[in-house]
Amino acid sequence: EFINLPAKDISSEGGVSYHLDNSNRLVKDDMYLNGIIGGKTGFTPLAGHNLVAAANKDNHILIGVVINTFWDDNSASAIEIKKLLEWGQANLVYN
Repeated sequence: EFINLPAKDISSEGGVSYHLDNSNRLVKDDMYLNGIIGGKTGFTPLAGHNLVAAANKDNHILIGVVINTFWDDNSASAIEIKKLLEWGQANLVYN
């Protein structure tokens, strides 16, 4: 329910408020991907920046995985997976 939102304010049952920011740039205005369902970001020094994301196109779900991008920038995995999913949205044909 929240995976494709850029941010969300929630409250616990005890009334404590929390502001959650999504680290997936594909759901934010600057890199928004049409049809985005959501995704999961990740980083470790060994694996680098990673992103698994899903997008909807014509009632078909495309899933992309980017592992260990070539440059060490926290936008790198989003840039690469956006290119991958946009290619799929533009070029895949369903029968």
